[in-house]
Amino acid sequence: MKRKVDIIVLSETKKKGIGSESLREYIHFFSGVGKDQRAKAGVSILIHNKYKNKIRSWEPLSERFIKVTIQLRGRSITILGVYVLNDDAAVQAKDNFEEALREIIEDIPNSHEIIVAGDLNARVGRQRSSKVVGIHGEEVLNNNGERLINICEEYELKIMNTFFAHKNIHKYTWYQHTRGLKSIIDYLIIKQRSGLVVKDVRVNRGAECGSDHRLVMAKIYITFIGNTLQKEAKDTDNIDYQKFNLESLQHASTRRLYSSRLEQKLTISSRSIEDEYQHIKDCIKKAAEEALGNAMKKSNKPFWWDNDIEGKILAKKETYLKLLQTNDDETRAEYKRMNREIKQQVIKKKNNEWEKRCQYIDNQLGGTRS
Repeated sequence: MKRKVDIIVLSETKKKGIGSESLREYIHFFSGVGKDQRAKAGVSILIHNKYKNKIRSWEPLSERFIKVTIQLRGRSITILGVYVLNDDAAVQAKDNFEEALREIIEDIPNSHEIIVAGDLNARVGRQRSSKVVGIHGEEVLNNNGERLINICEEYELKIMNTFFAHKNIHKYTWYQHTRGLKSIIDYLIIKQRSGLVVKDVRVNRGAECGSDHRLVMAKIYITFIGNTLQKEAKDTDNIDYQKFNLESLQHASTRRLYSSRLEQKLTISSRSIEDEYQHIKDCIKKAAEEALGNAMKKSNKPFWWDNDIEGKILAKKETYLKLLQTNDDETRAEYKRMNREIKQQVIKKKNNEWEKRCQYIDNQLGGTRS
């Protein structure tokens, strides 16, 4: 390829079956419908041959999802190729697709970098002071765009197209010239806190393949962490790190307990400066152990997640697997009922959690400001 692209994500390929193949200087991973079905959807990821030994795994998830994990510069990078349903699709179908996307993201380890790319059929508008959407998008926001923004907010992702200023011809990714329509619906999405430095995302008008979509190109610099990690491990072998549950300090009773324990342990003496410094450190650590406890391992689950919801989602997955095997109406009705109940419970749980957080903020402000 003249443009020297290392990784390519394609949507709506309409290529049937799943597999991998060699295409000139690329390895082509593809995922589509069964060979006995009418050609539709289809997603692909192409990796340049120079990264052949860097590929760790790949997974054809469906005709709308494909996942490849590579190891570059000491970082594990999961590339997720996506082809989203049209904005005018049925609400239930979009709900099911959205849930599948959430499950895929949740299955990606926290330590991995994430790149989501493809035709997301979403118009996300533009926002100021947002970590998800920048000021250089288009003005229109549709239902798919709202759904995509919600997912990005929950999993701390950002839509990179909207953060770079370009002329309109280098921003709009889809055109229908006969009706004078254009929109931005193809995106590159990464973590908000990422070791991937995106230098630019823009449309390249020179590439043509008979599609009404334009080629979206991103320049990404991957910071190297291999030597850094080795150096840190070598320098900190003898250091005992301990993380405390600092979130518990939000409660007044915990703050009073910590302050009381620390005050009991701190005593003035005639120690040397070095000994006094060590004594203060030990007192702070012991008081934190007694009052706060150790921090729990951070989960990649959203803030509203609980064991009850997790149990129901696992049960729904089992019902879905049963539906794939039997394909009977009774199992399909049961699956739809469970899906509907889970969605209602998630909405209720989200609202309750936001009410608690807003109440806490209101109490901290003393009720004087909104």
